[in-house]
Amino acid sequence: MMLFTRKVLDGVRKNRDTVSSFIDITARHNGKLNPSNLFKVMNENGELSVETGKDTSRDIRSVIIGIEPCNSFSPLYELDYFLMGLFLSTVATALPLAEYPRIDDEKARKEKIYRDLSQITETDIELAIRSPKIAMVAILTDDIEPYRYRKDHLWGIDGPAMKKRSIDVCRHDLYHVDRIPLEGLWTEDDALHAYEAIQNSRNLCEAKMIQTYLSIGKFLSALGIDIGVIPLFFSVTPNSDIRNLGVRNPFLDILLELHSPEQYFLLRKLLRWNYPRLIGVSCPECGESSKKVINGQIRGDTKRSVRLTCSEKHKDFRNELGVDTLTRRGCGHHWDLQIPPNPKELYELLKEGFGLYFPVNSLFWVINGLSFAPSALLFTDAGFNKKEGKIVLERDLPIGDHADL
Repeated sequence: MMLFTRKVLDGVRKNRDTVSSFIDITARHNGKLNPSNLFKVMNENGELSVETGKDTSRDIRSVIIGIEPCNSFSPLYELDYFLMGLFLSTVATALPLAEYPRIDDEKARKEKIYRDLSQITETDIELAIRSPKIAMVAILTDDIEPYRYRKDHLWGIDGPAMKKRSIDVCRHDLYHVDRIPLEGLWTEDDALHAYEAIQNSRNLCEAKMIQTYLSIGKFLSALGIDIGVIPLFFSVTPNSDIRNLGVRNPFLDILLELHSPEQYFLLRKLLRWNYPRLIGVSCPECGESSKKVINGQIRGDTKRSVRLTCSEKHKDFRNELGVDTLTRRGCGHHWDLQIPPNPKELYELLKEGFGLYFPVNSLFWVINGLSFAPSALLFTDAGFNKKEGKIVLERDLPIGDHADL
């Protein structure tokens, strides 16, 4: 634990301005955390299971981290998300958060936060990590295909299940693959964690939750930290939330509003793309669900007609190392999707399964008021920065949706 506490202190010193801004926002944030709409890995004497959260966090505030259900092991960026979240939660726990909202003067409040950060000690950090307050909500994007980032190997998914979205991959679609590590992508421990996750889950998303708990838990254990004391929850979006919350889900209204001519015009300007389609569904001919294979454009003055194509072009799916690339193609079918005019009809359309354009999906994470209201969304290598008051793209990254985000 000493190594972690020293790294946290070093991180505070090197990023004091940024951390103080996070503390100021978090302390005054009108947060929300509803465990009944979230998932949690339960460990009862070594028996692992996934249940809806029954215990409440020590705080109603949270930060969002990202993990991918299609990843059958935890790549370094998922560990990075987790450690960033733990860093922020630990620092916030070590400070007197309740005092800051009482200081109305912004300058005085920020000066106190900055001063408190300067005085934080290793003992403060060590005590905080034993009982962190700010919850971490790990988002599982369930509308992508299981081979999307080509780290699905240990799930053993094949055949018709390859056309399913992650939300629909069931326990019987998963089987343990006893394979040696591929070009350093995973370790023998990763294979064991994937096997245990499959055995104790009912579907792919649950398997990913357990695999994350095991893999990151092992890493934390080496640092002297017990993952069981960390308020870690999981949220599955967008399909799971739509199916579970039904027509009362406020995001249905937001999706409809984004398809209005006025809001769609603003979205086009933000994305710098003439006619992006926000919603996609599986091909009715061959069942393909991949957002990379299913292409589409908004048509018409009302912005409620989407022309979709199951592309016959070869699409490559690869991981960061570029090994074991998978090539897939669609059947060439074309069809029109009409966006309904009201939440009830939109729910009936989406409950069978759909995909969201990534920036819209990210919007869903941030405004998911029925489950949680986060004070921060964490990303690594986002590819953009703020310079002289403007958002500047630093570079084009070969993998990810960073520029669109």
